[in-house]
Amino acid sequence: MQEDLMNEQEGINKIFQQDYLNKVSLQNEMSGHEKEVLEEEVYEHQKSRLIAGLLQLFLGGFGVGRFYLGYTGVAVGQLCTLPLFGIGYIWGFIDGILILCGQLDLDADGVPLKG
Repeated sequence: MQEDLMNEQEGINKIFQQDYLNKVSLQNEMSGHEKEVLEEEVYEHQKSRLIAGLLQLFLGGFGVGRFYLGYTGVAVGQLCTLPLFGIGYIWGFIDGILILCGQLDLDADGVPLKG
């Protein structure tokens, strides 16, 4: 039973590795304009760094900016620390500054932030 699971996992890993190699190969063959068009299509629903940062600055104690970016675990953590002497507000404010300064580049889905 365990050997079957291991063989199945190896098969899945090979599929993902081949898929990755195909994507890398395809990107190497594309021109600059083709890559730009592909990125526009793939990242059509990019979230704004400015909006996320401002939400964190002003409503960070409630984790609003992190909810916006899809980081629900961090947002719930900020929400839970809110009653603890305002730690959630401090955490959210600092987090908002870090987002605006570019320390966070991706949303929870791995899509780059715009702006």
